[in-house]
Amino acid sequence: MNRILLGVERMRVQVAKRLSDGLTTQEQVDKCCQDLDMGLDEYCKLQEMKSIACMDGTLTLDEANTVYGYLGETLEHFNSQPVEVKAVCTKLCAELLSRRIAALA
Repeated sequence: MNRILLGVERMRVQVAKRLSDGLTTQEQVDKCCQDLDMGLDEYCKLQEMKSIACMDGTLTLDEANTVYGYLGETLEHFNSQPVEVKAVCTKLCAELLSRRIAALA
């Protein structure tokens, strides 16, 4: 079970439902997607944390490869991803950072 793929699918369904129920607009989704663009420093940090998380068992190899695929080899590749991918990767980044901070405390 690839938790990254499951998260992206759940988010895709959630966004589609919110759109169909009139709880959000396409313009709001597009703005959110733009707001989730990463800078180069965030992009590099997520690449690094993804690799560490794979090595320490937090992520499976399949999950780490999925994240790598979403991040791609350039920042532009990631920033062109749909909102559901950006949301899941951003949440993953926050969770991995929280784990790292807790481990240092």
